[in-house]
Amino acid sequence: MRTHSKPAISPLTPASDRAADVRAASALSRVRDAHGAAADLVAQFEAQGLAAAPTAVVVFCSPAYDGVGIAAALRERYPAAEVVGCTTAGEFVERDGSVGGVSAIALP
Repeated sequence: MRTHSKPAISPLTPASDRAADVRAASALSRVRDAHGAAADLVAQFEAQGLAAAPTAVVVFCSPAYDGVGIAAALRERYPAAEVVGCTTAGEFVERDGSVGGVSAIALP
């Protein structure tokens, strides 16, 4: 009979009190230039308590934006994070939405 041992901690169980405080953050900006929009997104992430650098940032922006510039600015701020994105016909987060803006989520 073969037995499998279960891991001591499940993937959904925080390993420490610090891990329990790690959460995703979302942001929506209507600032028109790429660096300004990225700075606005970062400020909103930090206002939500994003304490550690995210592992990934997903960006959704209007085609009117310089998506490459926004991604570059976010990569500069979070060099260890994978930054990916796409253009959209409408941008939203759980609190708000717009057409002609940029939204993003930072994942722990």
